[in-house]
Amino acid sequence: MFLDSRLANTPQWWMTKPGDYQMRIPEVFRKCVVFLGRVLPDGNPRFGGTGFFVTVKHSEHRFCYLVTAQHVANRLSLGEWCIRFNMKNGRFVDAKVNKD
Repeated sequence: MFLDSRLANTPQWWMTKPGDYQMRIPEVFRKCVVFLGRVLPDGNPRFGGTGFFVTVKHSEHRFCYLVTAQHVANRLSLGEWCIRFNMKNGRFVDAKVNKD
């Protein structure tokens, strides 16, 4: 048995060591990353940061937050920006967001 406590010291037991046991962040979370960028005047995105989503339950409601570094958030607040989601089939989807 292998004890994995990489996630906020929450114990998770495995029959054998996971292949990514030496990584600080488990592979399953690396697959949850989105790419963040500004939309250029020609309408094309220019990516310069990453983020991930966290869902928090409060009473009977769930709230979803996009988490990124402060310097990335500061750049995104200057105008229209976009989020790139990688899909399981190898493609991606871009979602444009206004600065508000």
